[in-house]
Amino acid sequence: AFIHGTLDQGQTSECGPFMCRRWCGAVRTMNGRPGGDLPYDAHALYLTTGAHPGGGTTLEGVLAAALIMPIPWIDPSVTVWDVPNFAHLQFALIKVRYAWVGINVDSNWDRIDEGGVLPRGGTPLKDAGHAVLAAGFEGDSCWVLTNWGQFGKRFGDAWGWIKIHRETFDANLIDCHVLFRNAGQGVVAL
Repeated sequence: AFIHGTLDQGQTSECGPFMCRRWCGAVRTMNGRPGGDLPYDAHALYLTTGAHPGGGTTLEGVLAAALIMPIPWIDPSVTVWDVPNFAHLQFALIKVRYAWVGINVDSNWDRIDEGGVLPRGGTPLKDAGHAVLAAGFEGDSCWVLTNWGQFGKRFGDAWGWIKIHRETFDANLIDCHVLFRNAGQGVVAL
């Protein structure tokens, strides 16, 4: 309900900044601020990471760049919790709504249909990491958002959703973080 519209990063290595842009827009909407994330330019964030043209970034690099952007993308008091696997992701998404995920694309990503299901059993591709935004669960799978235009499943007006089974998630996980602020008395805020 907090993610709107479809973004397409095109044939670029800017998936991390696009994922961060979507997260920022969703968190702003969730917190009752204007829903559009238009001030957040994914390419400007990519350049701020210092990545070589055509080179990818890390989740940590995207966060570090977002913290120093001229428009404050993320509260500097944010806490980052590393999420080591699918089981911890399930727990984390109960406390916060989204998680930043770096995952290896595997040989089955080209078999994702309009239902968004990533078939299990693929072989990870070399140098094919991708940043996605995890946002929910269905059975033993999680829903993540790519920024590849009209790809995967559509929820509301946002295309790009895919469903990854827990075994595939754990086998292909590179890195995963949830970002939150401690609002006191065990309450997590964004």
